[in-house]
Amino acid sequence: MNAGQDRAVRKIENMLPPESREALLEQLHTLKTMLAEMSKSFSLQPHPSDVRRVLNAEISTLWVQFEDCRPSRMKGYGQQFSQEASAALEETVEKLLTHVLAMRERVD
Repeated sequence: MNAGQDRAVRKIENMLPPESREALLEQLHTLKTMLAEMSKSFSLQPHPSDVRRVLNAEISTLWVQFEDCRPSRMKGYGQQFSQEASAALEETVEKLLTHVLAMRERVD
């Protein structure tokens, strides 16, 4: 993701110091080279991944994130809501989770 990309709820910023970014890029390049060498030395062939597997992983991540948005869990992060806001948030989270379940059914 690019630095500073805005999303509906979360903004992701690149807070890595330039030297850390460069070191990570070098490590990624080394990892890519190592994987290519392993593939060659063991005569590994490309194996396509079923998109359903990737989508299920992403849907599971969404499920966990939405579960963590429940008012009872947010309280553990120091975020408390009024009783009215808590009820509205709980209802919204339930709608989101229902939607995620519908997505999972479509993928399976």
